[in-house]
Amino acid sequence: MESLSDTILNLLRCPISWTSLRMASDEEKRMSEKVSGKNCDQAVISVDGKHLYPIHAGIPLLVPQAVIELTSTKSALATTGEGANLRRSAR
Repeated sequence: MESLSDTILNLLRCPISWTSLRMASDEEKRMSEKVSGKNCDQAVISVDGKHLYPIHAGIPLLVPQAVIELTSTKSALATTGEGANLRRSAR
């Protein structure tokens, strides 16, 4: 499956925080699956790492109803030590 081009990503913004978006890492997609119970083959995430949006049929679902919030999950992982890899991949 083809990912979004850098040109398109540079134009898109998170509809909640208005921050830039980037392609989500595999680890961030796994985290979103734990939070939402839905598997995301592809997703974009806000650069602050808080809002993940699935990509369906090559189109990012940039609506607040589709957002998967990762903030509470990252906080929980940070306190247990499991979030070290997630923090590194978000940089």
